[in-house]
Amino acid sequence: MFVSIIIPVRNQLPLTRACLESVFRHTAETVEIIVVDNGSTDGTRPYLQNFPAVRMVAAGDVPCFAAACNRGLAAARGEYLLLLNNDALVTRGWLRGLIKHLESNPAAGMVGPLSNCGGLVQTIPVAPYSVDQVEEFARRLQVQNAGRCRRVNALSGFCLLIKRQVLNTIGGLDPRFVPGYFEDDDFCLRAVLAGFQLLVAEDVFVYHHGQRTFAGEGLDCRAVLRQNWERFRRKWGLPADFPPGKRLTSPLILKQPFDPRRHVVPLR
Repeated sequence: MFVSIIIPVRNQLPLTRACLESVFRHTAETVEIIVVDNGSTDGTRPYLQNFPAVRMVAAGDVPCFAAACNRGLAAARGEYLLLLNNDALVTRGWLRGLIKHLESNPAAGMVGPLSNCGGLVQTIPVAPYSVDQVEEFARRLQVQNAGRCRRVNALSGFCLLIKRQVLNTIGGLDPRFVPGYFEDDDFCLRAVLAGFQLLVAEDVFVYHHGQRTFAGEGLDCRAVLRQNWERFRRKWGLPADFPPGKRLTSPLILKQPFDPRRHVVPLR
């Protein structure tokens, strides 16, 4: 099974280094690693040139997570496509575990792990916030929850394994959600409308620092959230007073028919 691992980066070289080291250390499967550089100026590009196994793709100078992911997805050759934030640290057996759930559930199109910082449906409250404790915690979780997964309506984009069929059906992430937030909700909900199931792998743990690129760029995360919630609300036709927390379960979204004219986002 050939997997394309796509890592969008914008500066934050120490995090990128740690992320790649964890991938090299804990990934036994056949993979290609594509790092999409989104205008880094901190030595990221010269550093990546030291790794022949890493393919680097340039994504311009405007920080946009969705657009950077789309560049990587367009270049990817894998049967499975894995979006991975550069502020994430993977653990032993992570990719094998994610693949296993997709292979065991033919109707599923995407799967994500549990995390200390994984959004509404993947965050596990008892997860360690110290990197030193991650490996042992992940090992215990793998044993205790072996083979367990649950179905959800959306997954976080920090670590997301996608079947090629999903990309062929709904296209890529919507770049209107610049610089980030809600592009993963939008992508997942389009997949659900197209008939794919989404899974959380309860026996896989990936550590996620969270919001490091935004913080490094000096962005106001709350302001970006408000801005992109408004974009999401308008795209999906939700009323102005709609509570954001209900977006993943709203019949106003989930009962819409899949419309290729509205719900397919071309890769570009």
